[in-house]
Amino acid sequence: MESRQSIRWKSDEPLGWKSGGALCEKFIFPRTIEGKPTVMVQNWEESIPRAFLSFQTATLESWASLSKIHLITQEIGSLKNRLAKLEQDQPFFVPIDSLYPEPYSVHKTIQAVVRKTGDQYIAAFFDANISASGDTESESMLNLKDMIAAAYETLILHEVDKLGPMMRTQLGVLENHIRAID
Repeated sequence: MESRQSIRWKSDEPLGWKSGGALCEKFIFPRTIEGKPTVMVQNWEESIPRAFLSFQTATLESWASLSKIHLITQEIGSLKNRLAKLEQDQPFFVPIDSLYPEPYSVHKTIQAVVRKTGDQYIAAFFDANISASGDTESESMLNLKDMIAAAYETLILHEVDKLGPMMRTQLGVLENHIRAID
């Protein structure tokens, strides 16, 4: 007859049995999960493949979740870069209230639009179809002011009825915004 030796863990409750040095039938682990003892029941040899499959499934699900999180993180990073570029290249309005040092006064604010195109900045007064470029925002604005003054000086030298339709429109817009200083 085999001798069985009962194993005890800090109490009188048996935790398992040893028979000839091998575990058999029932074993209660002294560990706990969420305060409950973990138990492996009879036929534990058959439970190991199920436990391994369960662990493998949980690992694969965790990996799939992490993979999705990684893809989402990459997409968010890409969107942040696109937004930063859009914000950087975003056109903005600059009001022009003076053409100084030119001898013209602005009686109606000119709304210029400045935008970056490549390495250049382009300032435009769309109503009068006038634009100018420069290496910086301020340089493009100074060049636009010069272009507005030059276009006005050129257009007022001609009789209105001898100007083409585009030039008449441009002169009308400029006369609504600027006047010569007396």
